[in-house]
Amino acid sequence: MRNSLERLIPDHLSPGDVTGRETLELHLERYRFASSYARAGRLLDIACGVGYGTRLLRDESEQVRFALGVDLCEESIAYARERYGRDGVEFRAGDAMRFEEAEGFDTIVCLETVEHLRYPAGLIDHLVSLLRPNGILVASVPTTPSVDVNP
Repeated sequence: MRNSLERLIPDHLSPGDVTGRETLELHLERYRFASSYARAGRLLDIACGVGYGTRLLRDESEQVRFALGVDLCEESIAYARERYGRDGVEFRAGDAMRFEEAEGFDTIVCLETVEHLRYPAGLIDHLVSLLRPNGILVASVPTTPSVDVNP
């Protein structure tokens, strides 16, 4: 599993890794923001990485009875299950653009993902199709200058 600013693993950050810790705090702030908008019922955290945000969403949103984290990287999902799994929190490997769930979701969280895609609107359309009536999609993209290849 690749540990980078794109796939943070909180337990692997060294105490002196200021950039990693600041990036983690930005991610946690976004997850806390999303948790404040979570609706009662089922929550999807798409492109969840190693799962710390999915767990935070479940723990900080009393009205969420089930949180599902989905990520493309099977190794990250295995880590998420081991480190962040608990009753009401599940993790599955899957492609965000192809993920399907018949029951749908009351809340979908998609943080720092759409900027990696060639056709971001396609992901948004797909996620909206997974929402239950009156559901909410909370998404974010970085607003800082990028030094990588994200469009």
